[in-house]
Amino acid sequence: MTCSACSNTITKEIEKISGVKSAHVSLLTEEAVIHHDETVTVSQLKNAIDDLGFEPSFISSIIDEAKESSERNYLRTRIHIEGMTCANCSNTIVNSIKQLEGVRKIDVSLLAGEATILHGKISPNKLVDEIEDLGFEAKL
Repeated sequence: MTCSACSNTITKEIEKISGVKSAHVSLLTEEAVIHHDETVTVSQLKNAIDDLGFEPSFISSIIDEAKESSERNYLRTRIHIEGMTCANCSNTIVNSIKQLEGVRKIDVSLLAGEATILHGKISPNKLVDEIEDLGFEAKL
């Protein structure tokens, strides 16, 4: 992958596959995290990426039904963030937000300019406030 268009193309194509819940492709790390149900096979994902002209060097698939059922008690909030310019910016956000009570998981995409946060009792507006307190512009 050489640019954000590459990672966006892979993301959009993978998300078209029936059974794929979400896909996040990172240009910086050249990795993809794909959440899918049990109907999607690793070979389907690999073939879809191959068909786009990219060669996935490693694919791991772990079915964790306990995790999936426990995540049903959490909210998933996507926050658009402006002002991130480097990996240090995204790491600052991750390290700060994951310390908040009720935050189970956070993924920040520097290229997409957004964070996806799996959280419990903390409100989405509080998450936005926390990101803004770090010096970034954030909105739901």
